Amino acid sequence: MLIHGTIISWEYGLPCVTVADRILNYIHTGDRVTVDGFLGIVTCETDPV
Repeated sequence: MLIHGTIISWEYGLPCVTVADRILNYIHTGDRVTVDGFLGIVTCETDPV
């Protein structure tokens, strides 16, 4: 299912990150998220509690 989106983004020269489900456990409303589609890296800057 994910391969179709990857192929389409590649054809249009758009960055694409797939299978980033583990970071979803750490992202909360208001967090800053950086997505590097070229390297396939997702980083999340959370506020300390």
